[in-house]
Amino acid sequence: MQVISLKRYMGALALALAMGGLSLVSPAALADSTPASTTAAQPVPESTRAAPPSAGAMAFDAVVVRPVSFVGTVLGSAIFVASLPFSALGGNVGEAGHQLVVVPGEFTFDRPLGNFADMAPY
Repeated sequence: MQVISLKRYMGALALALAMGGLSLVSPAALADSTPASTTAAQPVPESTRAAPPSAGAMAFDAVVVRPVSFVGTVLGSAIFVASLPFSALGGNVGEAGHQLVVVPGEFTFDRPLGNFADMAPY
C-alpha cells in the first residue's frame, strides 16, 4: 500500500475543485515545501545528462501532448470527484486522488517542455 501525504491529497483535492471553478488554494500554495537541505542539487556527471529537447519535440509537446494531457487531467479530476464516495468507503481516497489527479497534473504542468525522457509508465 502506498502512503500518500496529506499535502498531496490536499493538492489533488484543490486541483479537482479548481477544475470545477471552486478554487480554494492558489497554485503557489501547492508548491513543494521540502526543506532545501534535502533537495540540494547534486552534480550530475556529464555522461549521464540528457541532451536538451529539440525544437520539434518542444513544438509537438506544446501543440499536441499538453492539450491532450490537460484533457486527461480534467477527465481524471471528474472521475475522482464522481468516485469519491466509493473511494472513501474503500479507504483509498489518497491513492485515487494521486493516480487520477496528481499524476496527470504533474505530467501536464510540471514536466519541462519537450522532455519525454523521464516519463514513467502510469
